Amino acid sequence: GGETTHWTDTVLLTRNGGGWLVGDVLFGGGWDFANKGTLLDSLAPLPRPVSPEGRFEFVRFDPAEVDAGKPPFGIVEKSFGKLIWSAPDELGDPSRPEETILWSSDSKRFALTSRLGTRHLGCFFFGWQESGFAAMPWEDSGQLEELADQQLMAKAKAEGFTENLRFGTTITDDTIPKRWVDSDSIVVVRTIERSIAEGDMESAVGGSARCLIRWDARTGRFSMIRNLHSNE
Repeated sequence: GGETTHWTDTVLLTRNGGGWLVGDVLFGGGWDFANKGTLLDSLAPLPRPVSPEGRFEFVRFDPAEVDAGKPPFGIVEKSFGKLIWSAPDELGDPSRPEETILWSSDSKRFALTSRLGTRHLGCFFFGWQESGFAAMPWEDSGQLEELADQQLMAKAKAEGFTENLRFGTTITDDTIPKRWVDSDSIVVVRTIERSIAEGDMESAVGGSARCLIRWDARTGRFSMIRNLHSNE
C-alpha cells in the first residue's frame, strides 16, 4: 500500500578460535505477526508431554478424577504407569488446564508453565533426585521482572508519557521458559503489558526481557547469569 516498515534484527557473534561465528539472531520486528524472540528459540523443541528418552509422561486428570483424589496433573513413569510426581497444591486448575512442560534433553529436569490467577503465567523448575522430581528454586526471578518493567517504561516515555503516568489493567504478565541450553541452564522470558493513562492520554504498553539462568549445585538454586536481550 505504499507504506514502508523499518526494523532491526541483531546478530550475536560467538568467538571460535581465531574467528567469529553467528551464535543467534534476535528478531526486532515490532508488528503483531512478526517473528519474536530469537532464531535459536524458534528452532528449539516445543513443549511436549513425553520426555525425550520416553521414560516419563506429563498427564492431566479431569475434574472427576481430581474429585476422587488425584492431582490436577502429574508425571507418570510410562513403563509402570506409576504417578511419581504430583502438582504442588498451589498449582493446577482442572477446570482450566493450561499447563505445559519443557523437558531438558537428558529428561532429568523440566520447566513447568502454569497459570496463576487470570493474567499471569508462571514458570517453575523441577529436577530428578534419587527416585522422583523435586522443586528447583529460582532465587532472583525479580530481576527479570525489573528488566521487563524498564522496557515498558521506556516505551511509555517514547509515546510521550512521563514518570507521573497511572497504571491500569495488567493485560499480560507472563514468565515463559524458551529453551534448555543444557541440563543446568535455561533461557527464560518475562513479558509484561499494562494499560496506562496520564492526563487525557491513554495507551497500552509492554516490555519484554530475557535471561539465561543456571543451576548452582553449591547453593541449590537457579540464578541469573546473563541478561540476554531486553527489547523483543
